[in-house]
Amino acid sequence: MKKIILSIFTCCTFFILTAQSWAPVLTTTINGGSLYSVYFSDATHGWSVGTYYNTTQSDWAPLIYATTDGGTTWTQQTAPNVFTTLTDVFFIDNLNGWATSSGNVPSSILKTTDGGATWTDQTSGVSALYGVYFQSSTLGWAVGSGYVVKSTDGGITWVNQNVVNNGDLFDIHFTDSQNGYITGVNEILRTTNGGATWTPTATSNTVWRRIGAIDANTIHFAGYNNSTGSTIKTTNGGASYTNFSSLTSGTAMDIKFLDANTGYLVTQSGVVSKTTNGGGAWANDYADNTYSFQGIHIINGTNMFAVGRNVGDNTAVIHRYSACGGATAPVITSISGLSTSQFSPPCAGTTFTFTAGDATDNVVWTLPSDWTITAGAGTNTITGNYGQIAGTVSVTATNICNLSTTFTSSSVTPTVGIPSQPTSINPSDPHCLEESFYVSLTPTPISGNGTSWSWSANPWTDLNAGNATLNPFGSFSLNSISSGSVTVVVNNACGSSAPFTQSFNFTLDAQLPDPIIAE
Repeated sequence: MKKIILSIFTCCTFFILTAQSWAPVLTTTINGGSLYSVYFSDATHGWSVGTYYNTTQSDWAPLIYATTDGGTTWTQQTAPNVFTTLTDVFFIDNLNGWATSSGNVPSSILKTTDGGATWTDQTSGVSALYGVYFQSSTLGWAVGSGYVVKSTDGGITWVNQNVVNNGDLFDIHFTDSQNGYITGVNEILRTTNGGATWTPTATSNTVWRRIGAIDANTIHFAGYNNSTGSTIKTTNGGASYTNFSSLTSGTAMDIKFLDANTGYLVTQSGVVSKTTNGGGAWANDYADNTYSFQGIHIINGTNMFAVGRNVGDNTAVIHRYSACGGATAPVITSISGLSTSQFSPPCAGTTFTFTAGDATDNVVWTLPSDWTITAGAGTNTITGNYGQIAGTVSVTATNICNLSTTFTSSSVTPTVGIPSQPTSINPSDPHCLEESFYVSLTPTPISGNGTSWSWSANPWTDLNAGNATLNPFGSFSLNSISSGSVTVVVNNACGSSAPFTQSFNFTLDAQLPDPIIAE
């Protein structure tokens, strides 16, 4: 029977610091189970690998879990029947991935091309391997017990790079095609020529375990010296290293960064530590000595995972961080700009500005179909133009925890807006001078909101002092002239149309002469 010990468990002070944001999302019942690495190829597809004790074979066997829903549920995948412990996992996309191992000699490198539904056992040609990284679907690297191996065919074959090292190498990462780093016992190796040569760049009495790269220049490293955790970083692509930090939280096993300032590391003593100043200081974000953590992966600021084992019963565990623990939906108490004192009612075509209270997250506005938003779509303040359709205004805010609140106004009924200019004045047919005639409009103006019509004529006489309320007629006397014009303006509470004038030259009947009375 071969039992592989991947890390040194040291005595430490046990304490528990509960945090609502971190909680187990997977607790197995597999005997001797432990998970050592976790990796997500995107926000939904992830894998975690480790080992368990196979009592039937009386040896250690691979343990693989996968998720396709962002880590909410995990399913155990079938691994090849090899006596080995899986130490690291890496996927280049959602289908193609690799896992390194230690335990059998030479060590296996498992490969999948179907997202882990099936895994193929590939021989590395060297002993224990602890880290794997692929730069492309064909070019990959693995490091382990004094070895660096390289594949140029997607892991089908591996070639020993003969890198001189007297101790274990644990992790490898490339920031671009030429620049890469390897962590190991008492040193960090660096290449600037695509792995053709590796040079020690940081040496100390520290076991450097894992790499947390932010960009090509800024890279963090985590490890331990006896029971004291340590971190180090470079801000110039490995030319120099600064910010050695001693941690009181125990042996640091893995480190990852969300951005230039925010990072997390895990320790064997069940601690997740967090920095918000680029590694200058670390504070415990979660701690429970029931667990021992080995690996961490950050999807985003609201979803990350720490893997390891339950110390008490030796079963594999996956802890999940969710900023949504105890979260509540956004608060929207009102929509300003919709108060009835601002309009009664609003005029179609005029401008509005609406603000949705405290809604600052993902915001969606719903308006009547002919209202338009001209600025601010997706924010809590929008401007736009009223249409003519009556309806409600509602706003929905959804936070990063997918919790939503919708606020809906009472119904709003806009008026028809500023009247349109008429296109024609239609007269009745006068026959004689001094006769009255009537006019009407085409098209007939839409009534409402106090609609009225203002008539005038030149040179004729307006016979209706109250013509503004004649709906929509005007009445005029020809006086002594048959030619002239009529002008109309349509008004309502929203404004007035442009004046419309139409000229007329009426053909009148011949006027009979005055009768002569014969004597």
